[in-house]
Amino acid sequence: SDVFLATQLSLGRPVALKILKDELARDETYLKRFLQEARAAARLEHPNIVRVYEVGVATLGGFALALFALLAPEKRRNVGAARGDAWH
Repeated sequence: SDVFLATQLSLGRPVALKILKDELARDETYLKRFLQEARAAARLEHPNIVRVYEVGVATLGGFALALFALLAPEKRRNVGAARGDAWH
């Protein structure tokens, strides 16, 4: 999957937009799991869990996407360090 900084136009707020790779979005088993996990995460509220704003499958192009709240800069650094990459 790829994650992009985006703007949710309906509310004018910055979000993280996660788009599944084509091969994953076309795999029905993976897509079902992705949607289930996003819906489950959307019901959770905790400072260490990124809030899910929206999840779905686009009818044109057949790709799956999810909108997430942005992590505060200090948490982005912690996630990047924990994963061993420079995600921030």
